Amino acid sequence: MIRRPPRSTLFPYTTLFRSAIFGILGKKTIRFGRDPIVILGYVIHVISFYLVFINIPGDAPLVSSGTNKPAYIESNMYLAIVCSFLLGFADSCFNTQTYSIVGSLYPDDSAPAFALFKFMQSLAAAIAFFYSTALDLSWQLLILVVVGTIGTWLFCLVEWDVHSELKRKKTGRN
Repeated sequence: MIRRPPRSTLFPYTTLFRSAIFGILGKKTIRFGRDPIVILGYVIHVISFYLVFINIPGDAPLVSSGTNKPAYIESNMYLAIVCSFLLGFADSCFNTQTYSIVGSLYPDDSAPAFALFKFMQSLAAAIAFFYSTALDLSWQLLILVVVGTIGTWLFCLVEWDVHSELKRKKTGRN
C-alpha cells in the first residue's frame, strides 16, 4: 500500500522565494511585459503536472485510505514536495501578473474588476473541488493543462493588446 505523504510546510518558503524574485525582477517586468512571467508559470505548471502524473497513482483522488495501484515510477514523497513548491511558484506567476494587468486596465475603478476576478477564481475552485473526488487524477491533470493553455493564450493576447495600446499613446497615434 502506498502512503500519502505528510502535508508540506514549504508554502511559507515558496511565498518568501516568489516575493523576493518578483521584487527583484519588478523593473524588468515593466520593460519586457507580463507575458514572459505568465509563460514561465505555464511551463512550470505543465512540468509539475507531468511529475505529479508519474509520481502519484491515478486512482489516488478516488480512494480515502490509500491505494495499492502503482504509479509510473515508485512514488516519492520528496518529489511530491518539490511539485508542491513548483505549483506554488507557478501559481504566483499567474496571480501577480493577473493582478497587475487588472490594476492597469481598470486604474480608476479597480474594485469591481478585482471582485469579478476573485468570483471567477472561486467559482473555478468550487467546480474543481466538486469533480476532484469523481475523476481520475489523469483527467484532472488534463483539465488543468487545457484550461491553463487557454488561460495563458488569452492572457498573452490581452497583454499584447495593452502593450500595443500603450505604444500608440506614447507615439501620439490613435
